[in-house]
Amino acid sequence: LSAGKHSNVFTGTYKNKICLIKVGHEQHLQKEGFFEEKLKNEFFVPKMYVKGNTYIIREMFIGQTIEEFINNKNTTKKELMIVLTEILKACFRIDKLKITKFEMTNPYKHIYIESDLTIGFIDFERCIFADKPKNTTQILQYFRRNIPLFKTNFDLILSNENILEIGKKYREDLIPFTLMDLIE
Repeated sequence: LSAGKHSNVFTGTYKNKICLIKVGHEQHLQKEGFFEEKLKNEFFVPKMYVKGNTYIIREMFIGQTIEEFINNKNTTKKELMIVLTEILKACFRIDKLKITKFEMTNPYKHIYIESDLTIGFIDFERCIFADKPKNTTQILQYFRRNIPLFKTNFDLILSNENILEIGKKYREDLIPFTLMDLIE
């Protein structure tokens, strides 16, 4: 499927299920496996089937990336709002666990949307534990960059000012908010 700096990704089958096989440097795959194991009960994390020193075999998301979903002419405003809400819930959850994922500012390849609008996050190799986690504030930056696209394609008008204000407040107290709080 792809070749990255630290690993190569393949598709395969495991117990009659389509799976993703990631092969690469031990230190990176061990870290990714560690965080996937920590998050294994979360709704947005792929199920890990097998973990070795230099490989991981896990569930494969087959939906669209967040970028494909947002640019898909068939995506509706209601669907977008459901997905953005689910992404916020996932980010709140990772923050509560005091983990920073680091890809949330540019999650184009890291968030998948399945046909039933469930979401999946991938690539946990850059995760760290943090007293002040940043997943939610990072995803808010992504939302801000896409304000024009959300407005043009979906008539969803997010407020830059609301996002900035809520982001600052969230950084201080980590109290969750809703997508509706971000709308102009």
